[in-house]
Amino acid sequence: MPLINIENLNYNISNKEILSNINFNVKENDIVTFIGPNGAGKSTLLKIIAGILKQTAGKVIYNKKIIKGYVPQHFYVDAMLPMSVFDFLIIDSKKQNVSEITNLVDIKDLYKSDMATLSGGELKKVLLARALLKRPQLLFLDEPTSGLDIASESDFYNTLNKVKKNYDCTILMVSHDLHMVMASSNKVICMNKSICCQGSPSDVMASNGYLKLFKHGEHKIV
Repeated sequence: MPLINIENLNYNISNKEILSNINFNVKENDIVTFIGPNGAGKSTLLKIIAGILKQTAGKVIYNKKIIKGYVPQHFYVDAMLPMSVFDFLIIDSKKQNVSEITNLVDIKDLYKSDMATLSGGELKKVLLARALLKRPQLLFLDEPTSGLDIASESDFYNTLNKVKKNYDCTILMVSHDLHMVMASSNKVICMNKSICCQGSPSDVMASNGYLKLFKHGEHKIV
């Protein structure tokens, strides 16, 4: 039985169609990644499923008591309001939970660092750690490696693999790097306002919808 069902979902802003007739399901412990060009509606769809936005029409069906964690694409850190990584992490959590998670994502050495001094890769891992402190059953990641160099991007996905091995959670993710997506996901949804194709990475890469959208297999969205 699917963990999540999306049925005939549409989303409009001021009569402009952003998402059209979206249908798919997600099974427990899936890693599902949404891919597509800029403006395809990927992040919007993720936010609707996470409950941050409300669809114009259609259904998002899953148990609303499920614990969710969300890692945003952008996170503003105010340098005028200094805060250590440790203080940031314990805002919504107990201290005893922090050590386990920070060891898992390898950021314990950042405890005393000011949030405003973190590199892009460090900040992404801190945000991931904060989301994991809730012990989510559903983890949403919106462009988690956006703006990172190749080394930091690879490090983040390695961390995500460790998370998946240690916790039973279902992951829904938006990503721009097709190489990493195909290696780390068991289901890929290719979209451009509507769904072009969906399935296993190998099935999607062989589909006409994918080849047409990404210029016959070009593996980087810019």
